[in-house]
Formats: sequence, structure tokens, C-alpha cells
Amino acid sequence: FDATTGAPMGIINTAAQPLITRMGADGLLYVSEYGASRVGRYDPATGAFQSSFNTGMNGPVGQLVMPDGTLLIASWNSRRILHF
Repeated sequence: FDATTGAPMGIINTAAQPLITRMGADGLLYVSEYGASRVGRYDPATGAFQSSFNTGMNGPVGQLVMPDGTLLIASWNSRRILHF
């Protein structure tokens, strides 16, 4: 969406039940994909899938970037918080 007008600007990608997104320090869009039990990395300009990680996740629902740059991800179905 356009930050000024609120007008839709299109679909970036169709992730598997996306819940949380954030911009990474690497310039990629990180998407918690509940349906795929992974966090996918996407190019925000083109929507192209770049890579993913899913070690130990089962239904990722949240992300928090720590001060040291690492990432905490809440895994709903496994009832854990994972540190990457």
C-alpha cells in the first residue's frame, strides 16, 4: 500500500498463510509463513522468493529482532521460541 494515500500497489507474493513481515538488514522481506512452517525471504521490489529457513519451526507466528541482530521466532504448534 502507498504510505501516503493508502492505495493498494499490488501483491508482492502469495506466501503460505503469511502472518508477520519485517525488513531484514539484508534488504529482504522476512515473512512468517504459518502454513509452510518456515520463514521465507522475498525480494520486496519483485516479490521473488529468495530462500527460507525452518529449523524446528511448526507454525511460526511472530518475529522479534534482538539488539545484536539475531532473530527470535515464536513457533505456535511446538510452543517454543526459537533463536536464530
